[in-house]
Amino acid sequence: MIYTKFSRQVVASAALFGVIAGGATAQTEVTYAHSENPSSVVAAEAFKTMAEGRSGGELEVNLVIHGALGSDRDVVDQLMLGEIDMYVVGVHGLSAVAPNFQLFDAPYLFTDRREFYQLMEDTEFVSYVRDHLLEKSNEAIRFMGAAENSVRNLYTADGPMRLPSDLGNTKLRVSPGPLNIALWEGLGIGSVVGLSGSERNQALQTGIIDGVEGSLSGAAGNGHLDILNNISMTGHSYSYMAYLLNNEFYDDLSPDLQSVLNEAIDLSIMIQNGAAITLEQTALEEARSNGNVVTVLTAEELATWQDLAFPIGQKFIAEELDQDFVETALTALKNVREDFAN
Repeated sequence: MIYTKFSRQVVASAALFGVIAGGATAQTEVTYAHSENPSSVVAAEAFKTMAEGRSGGELEVNLVIHGALGSDRDVVDQLMLGEIDMYVVGVHGLSAVAPNFQLFDAPYLFTDRREFYQLMEDTEFVSYVRDHLLEKSNEAIRFMGAAENSVRNLYTADGPMRLPSDLGNTKLRVSPGPLNIALWEGLGIGSVVGLSGSERNQALQTGIIDGVEGSLSGAAGNGHLDILNNISMTGHSYSYMAYLLNNEFYDDLSPDLQSVLNEAIDLSIMIQNGAAITLEQTALEEARSNGNVVTVLTAEELATWQDLAFPIGQKFIAEELDQDFVETALTALKNVREDFAN
């Protein structure tokens, strides 16, 4: 209810950034796949409003929940082939095409969500990431930027889960990227199952899993907290969504329509960042009012998570990722932190 009201307000506000097309015949269709995460939905609806309005009806945006098209990897393949034009996907979804994107999901890499926001405003670094993805995808996928998906926490049937050792034999669903799987296996979790977001509900209902990690708003919005009563606020990573376009589709657009897409994406990223924070807080308040057990870790408990998880992520990064990419990204992140310090 709150999400629906929030969504309407955001889309109404987005309309103020452009003129809504009235009666114009759309000349170019944009098939835009996105997740069911509430902040992604809000941003996608805002993108549609802005792109269609700013283009005077030359663009017609068709929104599709990516789970209807297959797994994250399936949809990335469809984007590469030009079967869809735009995809907003968790960075782990790119791990098969561009493994280095897993760096951004590393546990406790970012100390504050503002660090990633600022990193994505570094035009030189964004251009570097764009060139990297074009190379890895054989010039098929164009990186446009990234927005917050969520702060990732734990949701389990049993609890509270204050330390990794408390998870014991929990059958835990994690995002299917190799780094995420390596992290939870390294923490000694009983059973780690890599599943995309669209596969979680069935896995919970059939007992394949009895715990998930991910966004609080997503867990609430998808009904997971009706099954999983315990919320552990581990904050083990900041999760981000990459805004991607089929490069041939983008190149074939006129400069004016490219400008419309660029601007609509920039505004949608801002909206998604804000929506992620707002919806997370709303979901936390609703979870507490609905009787879910919310466990906020002590400083000592959080330090234990960090001491165990951070080295696992760094070991994976050192062994599996391209060190030129890693060095460039970490240097850019260091510059962000220095800017904040100054």
